[in-house]
Amino acid sequence: MVSRSAQNRHMEARCTGARGVRLQIACEERPLLSEARTLSDSDLLSKLTACGITIDSPRLDKLARNFPSAESLARWIVKEDRANCSAIPNAEDWIWLSLACLRERWSPQRPSFEQLEDLIDFGYDLLSVDDVESACGEWTRAWQCVQLLLKGFRFDSLDDMDDSFNGDHHIVDWCTDFVLATKTLADHSLNWAATRLIICEQALPLIEGISRANELLPAVRLALAEAHFRVGNGKAADKVFNDCLRLTPTYCTAWASWAEHYLTPGLLHQPGRAEVIARRGLEHASHSTQQRLWDVIATVCAGADRPAEAEAAQKAKLALAAAENTPAVAAKAA
Repeated sequence: MVSRSAQNRHMEARCTGARGVRLQIACEERPLLSEARTLSDSDLLSKLTACGITIDSPRLDKLARNFPSAESLARWIVKEDRANCSAIPNAEDWIWLSLACLRERWSPQRPSFEQLEDLIDFGYDLLSVDDVESACGEWTRAWQCVQLLLKGFRFDSLDDMDDSFNGDHHIVDWCTDFVLATKTLADHSLNWAATRLIICEQALPLIEGISRANELLPAVRLALAEAHFRVGNGKAADKVFNDCLRLTPTYCTAWASWAEHYLTPGLLHQPGRAEVIARRGLEHASHSTQQRLWDVIATVCAGADRPAEAEAAQKAKLALAAAENTPAVAAKAA
């Protein structure tokens, strides 16, 4: 059974432009959350009062502690207050929409699933037009909602929260997308690197407790290690990389990332260590990742005035590229 909030979200997506107007009419002109948000508090309260529901800020704040969504709160209050759902057109929609908007305004410290869903959707919309920074800004707020919802309602796991959430996007998959989306920002901004570090540290224990942990954890561990490197925590990065590759030694990208980070100019620039890691990774890596690792080795050898070894490493990289029928330049960028 599709929830009213899910139906409303689908209608929101459809009701854009002239064609959307026709679709909205075809949907019997049911109210949308975007419409409800344009109304004043008094207008929203009038709709609730017309249905026999009495609400004020203290009562709503108290109730919001017990319901993670405005929709679930609306179902309860309709029964509790014996609401007259024939008093106004689309009364059941207006009850939960009014409660959702008033909760956002009166109790912002108690986010709802509706707010979380909106922030996640806004982020994906922004990503679709390559506005990564704005998308991650929305998703940072969404992550704060997740933290508050987890604390306020004591879900057993992200899987448990996902089941209750029943959104268009799984929270677990969105969380992984969020971590990946912050990479480019973190590479160019220490503030975003610090933000990425915090998100990964908070996300890792949550993902460890879900059914698909083994599928998602390597990417999150890699992101955490990269974030540690970016803010200058070399020892912490090494520990996370070691843990990640001890558990998943064939996670090729991690070997390449680890070695390449020690070639990055800065306080953690250690070419010798980069070479050691790259040679360790060759045993486990795929052909495309081996090309990256041989490139690290070639760079280190050239810088250390070891021309014969540098040439041998370059030949090994080119041989792998030729075997895959891939140009060497493309292989380096992979």
